[in-house]
Amino acid sequence: MLPLRVVVACAAALCVTAASAAAAGGVGGLTQLPGKSGCVGEGAGAECAHARELAHATGLAISPDGRNVYTTSFSTGAVAAFVRGSDGALRQLAGDSGCVSEQRGSGCTRVPGLLRGTTNVTVSDDGRNVYVASLTSDQLTVLRRGGDDGRLRRVGCLSYRHRPGCRRDGRLYGITKVVTSADGRSAYAITDAALVGFARDGATGMLRPLHGRSGCVGGGPSCVRTEDFGVPDDVAIAPDGRSLYVVDSELATIVGVVRDPASGALSVHAAARGCADDTPAVACPSAALPGATAVEISPDGRFAYTGSTRAAGPVSFALGNEPGLLQRVVSPPVAESRMTDPYDIDVSRDGTRVYLAGAGPIRMSAFAADPATGVLTQLDGPGGCVAARAGKGCETGHDVTLPRYLVVSPDGRNVYVTSARAGTATSSGTVTAFASSTAQGAQAEAGQGAAQLLVGELGEAP
Repeated sequence: MLPLRVVVACAAALCVTAASAAAAGGVGGLTQLPGKSGCVGEGAGAECAHARELAHATGLAISPDGRNVYTTSFSTGAVAAFVRGSDGALRQLAGDSGCVSEQRGSGCTRVPGLLRGTTNVTVSDDGRNVYVASLTSDQLTVLRRGGDDGRLRRVGCLSYRHRPGCRRDGRLYGITKVVTSADGRSAYAITDAALVGFARDGATGMLRPLHGRSGCVGGGPSCVRTEDFGVPDDVAIAPDGRSLYVVDSELATIVGVVRDPASGALSVHAAARGCADDTPAVACPSAALPGATAVEISPDGRFAYTGSTRAAGPVSFALGNEPGLLQRVVSPPVAESRMTDPYDIDVSRDGTRVYLAGAGPIRMSAFAADPATGVLTQLDGPGGCVAARAGKGCETGHDVTLPRYLVVSPDGRNVYVTSARAGTATSSGTVTAFASSTAQGAQAEAGQGAAQLLVGELGEAP
């Protein structure tokens, strides 16, 4: 039998080892919240709490303070507003504060011009505004957060077509997403053929088109031309505001765009030598990315993480010191049985976890991100993926039918996913809520296990 002091030393070592193992294998793993806390929905199953204006739910955004979650309905064009509880569960705001809609009699605050076909919603970095992109209406609607509960009110709109109360902007045909710069001075939208820019009024949040060639990049007649844009799928802006990155599934590329922080003007790099390879050895203004679907930037601005339907897992790119450049990072392959067919991607605010959501038997996948190298490794255990049915070696998630967008809460404790399901007679939609295991929780669990082992050994000591 070991001397007491040796047993204590070994137990202390076990504590360190157990904590490290828990951090490596469990931190960031996903578990759906229990009962009706696990989802809110319209026309959904009995396991979800009822919510209004979630038919064919698409866009999803969370406020920077983590208090509110906003979703869009493709079917009605409405935006639903939720309060996030201390446990991560969502509760829709009461009465007409729970949603905004153009339709009379909907029980929502009426917002003229908020038309059907909304695809995405964005909260500005300062938390003051919400921007809604409507694909089938070719319109961008500006809302303002207010009150103590984050309720929404109309500010204005911009439209490709002539509409009462909207500012005309002929660049907005096929708009799908809006992002804002961290300095609050600019906003950018992707359309069917371009990335277009706006100056943002810091007081109201209203947008004014940036005209001229530096106001857009892509296929528009007055834009900075680039052969790397076909039909942009997603865009993300770097935290320092000096560059944006666009993925394009049609041309199978990820493209860096340079932003002037002073004016918001856009430009592109000339093609660099050695940049024709799929895995370039130098930082380049674009890179091949077959199956490109989504992109997000790490909070420190060092890496771009992308979803691809053709890659064995998410793809990382190191961002160059010069704005708009990138270089592919090689990560270990992912088992196909644990990987989703990605539609959207997001990164935790500490930069250590990356999540994807999409179609297929696996609805969500979770990865550990190395903040130093950008290498992504799928989390071990069931929490590393979410499946619609049991038997996949993943957590089983209910009412995650056709995932669209996902967001990670600012505190890293929760991940939310919208899911749309169109039926023959009715359309349904849900927002599902998952708990993400934290480093503190994993360390506490490992510490408890090591402490129990220590107590057992001490009990056997002479």
